[in-house]
Amino acid sequence: MTTDAENLATIRTNLLTKLAAVSSSPKASYSIDGQSVSWNDYYMMLWRQLEMVNQQMTSVGGAFEVETIGEA
Repeated sequence: MTTDAENLATIRTNLLTKLAAVSSSPKASYSIDGQSVSWNDYYMMLWRQLEMVNQQMTSVGGAFEVETIGEA
């Protein structure tokens, strides 16, 4: 059985994967037949979920470190 910390880590990984996919091929928001799709809203919703998961990870498993690698 997985722990809460392991489940949160999996959720975090899934969110980061979705964020990477959305940011690597951004799409325009659109409306069709009265329905709207806002990719900007979707992207921001993923970030808000990531922030919430990060907070939960801190409360469940203590502090954690995030390493980012980027171009200078």
